[in-house]
Formats: sequence, structure tokens, C-alpha cells
Amino acid sequence: MGSEAFIEKHASGKKDIKEIPRAQLRAAKPSLDQIFGRRGGRAIGEAYEQGYRLNEIAARLGVHYATVSRRLKRIEQTSLNITATFSIESAPEKMELTVDRRKLAAQAAK
Repeated sequence: MGSEAFIEKHASGKKDIKEIPRAQLRAAKPSLDQIFGRRGGRAIGEAYEQGYRLNEIAARLGVHYATVSRRLKRIEQTSLNITATFSIESAPEKMELTVDRRKLAAQAAK
């Protein structure tokens, strides 16, 4: 494969890669068929969280990407309502609610 000198020469010049191609970033993500086969109504949220683009999800469903966007927004809003209700009922002394929209979208997808 290469001599020790060759390896040392090229290994010492390691540079941090600032831009990683999407395919390599999410190389182990499940296919859309797998996601939609097991998740039912929450599959859109999971697919989005796995890194699929709106137009990819829309093509799989046979709808416009704006429809997927609206459904994701509805999932997010539903998650906000559920989380807020749960937090207030479980800890009434804590009325402060911190919302991380990405985490909520991921929870809605589960």
C-alpha cells in the first residue's frame, strides 16, 4: 500500500475538512423506503431528521415539497403543545419552558 516514509509524509499534513459531502455525513441513514415502511404517520419527521431534503421526501410521497413543509410544521406545532402540557402538569412549580425545535421535531417523529 505504501512505504512508511510515504505514510509519514502524507499523514503529517492532515487538514481539517470544513465541508463534508452530505452523502458522507449521513452515510448510514436508512432509506426512505425503510423509514416509511415502519413509521406510518411520523415518517415525514423522521426522514427530515435523518437528513433527507423536502423534495426527496415529497418525491417519495408523490406530493409537492410545500406539502411536506406544511406537515413538518404541523408536527412541530403539535410537539410544542404536547411538551408544554406535559411540562406544566409534571412540574407545576416550574413554569419556564425552553423549546428546542429540532429536538421537538425529532421527538414527534418517534
